[in-house]
Amino acid sequence: MKNTILCGKDIHKTFTQSGEKTQILLGIDVDIYEGDFAVVMGSSGAGKSTLLYALSGMDTITGGSVTFKGQEISKLSEKKMAQLRANEFGFVFQQTHLVSYLTLFENVAVAGFAAKAGSIKEIREKTDMLLLKMHAENAKDRLPSQVSGGEAQRAAIARAMVGNPGLLFADVKWSTVLIVYCVHSVQKESEKRTAYTKK
Repeated sequence: MKNTILCGKDIHKTFTQSGEKTQILLGIDVDIYEGDFAVVMGSSGAGKSTLLYALSGMDTITGGSVTFKGQEISKLSEKKMAQLRANEFGFVFQQTHLVSYLTLFENVAVAGFAAKAGSIKEIREKTDMLLLKMHAENAKDRLPSQVSGGEAQRAAIARAMVGNPGLLFADVKWSTVLIVYCVHSVQKESEKRTAYTKK
C-alpha cells in the first residue's frame, strides 16, 4: 500500500481586491501518494496554479490544511517553509527563471549547492548527469540568452531535480511529455519520487 506524501484538506483561497473578495479555491481535498504522477486539469483561470502554490507553500491558504509527510505545513513560519521547500520540493515554472549571467550548468549546480545535495564533486556529477538526461548537455556552458527555449526549459527541470526533491511541482503548459520523461528519470533513481503537475 502506498504512503500518502501530501494531503490537502478543505483548502480555501480567497483574494481581496478593492474591498471585494474573490474565492478561487473552495473546499479542495487532495491526496498524493509516493511515486505517483498526478495532474491537475481544468480551463484557464480555474485555479490550477493557485492550488499548486497552496500545496507547495509558495502561497498561504485562507482555510483548511496542507500536510506533508505527516507534518502540517500550512502553519509553518516562512523561514521553516523556505527550508522545507529547499530540502524537499522541486519546482518547474511556466517561465524558466534561469539566472541570466550563469550558464545552464551553473544554474543547475547552484540549486544543488543551495539544497546541500552533496559534496561539490557529487553536485557537479549530478548536474552533468541531469543535463545529459534532459538532452541539454551540448548547451551547458552557454548563458540562457544563448540557448533555445526548449534547452532552457530542460535545464530548468534539471535544476528542479538536482536537490533530490521528494516532491516535484510543475506549473506548466508546455509539453507534458517532457515532464513525464523527467519524472520517469527521477523515479528510476528512487521509487519514492513524486510529481504533481498541471495541464
